[in-house]
Amino acid sequence: MRKIFYDFKHACMNCGQRPTIDKTGLCGPCCFGEAESMYDWLWDNIDWTNNKRAARHALWMLDDAAKCGLTYSEEIENRLFEIMKQGDPKLYEENVEEVVIDGK
Repeated sequence: MRKIFYDFKHACMNCGQRPTIDKTGLCGPCCFGEAESMYDWLWDNIDWTNNKRAARHALWMLDDAAKCGLTYSEEIENRLFEIMKQGDPKLYEENVEEVVIDGK
């Protein structure tokens, strides 16, 4: 199976969304269809350390959902926070308030 690389630097040449799939110039939904690719990049075993573009994209996804009154499942939301924390710890600290319950 071929490994897919995600490019947060360039927008999709069809719809303008990010990330795009390497060498295609298209985002996942334009390449494979919406249902097949919406969250694929979240679960790929990628080291997000110092990937500021991925961190900003994760923040954008969280902000955009909140503005629309939508919520992600806890699993997806936690993964977005994790990507943001790995990709840009400062961005994470500025935008996420950690809640500590009973010292845990």
